Amino acid sequence: MARTTGQFTPVIRCVSTAIPPYRFVQMTASNQGTVSGASDNDIIGVSDGSNILFDDADHANVGDPVRLQVGDIKRIECLAAVAAGGRVTSGAGGTATFATTGDEFYGIALQTGGAADFIDMLWLSGLTP
Repeated sequence: MARTTGQFTPVIRCVSTAIPPYRFVQMTASNQGTVSGASDNDIIGVSDGSNILFDDADHANVGDPVRLQVGDIKRIECLAAVAAGGRVTSGAGGTATFATTGDEFYGIALQTGGAADFIDMLWLSGLTP
């Protein structure tokens, strides 16, 4: 793991589909992960913007390192409209979407956003209402 400003920056290896920046990431094996899908479990964090260092398409390919955002506030890309204060879970391609009743959720939206917008969310690490 790399060390930055007094905190450890978690780094995993991309093992299947490419991982774009600001997407939910799920663990697949020791220090390995992939972009999460709709309602996936085992989500360990949100990719940071450094993925763009590895590829012209702005994502980490198989074998590339993927850094996860540190801290309680995470930036994430929306799948569709998300309202401030709403519970956020993983949608298609690791994007943020509203959690419905009974869904595991990973954060609370701190601002409103639409499809393909980037919002900040308060990370809560997999709660079920």
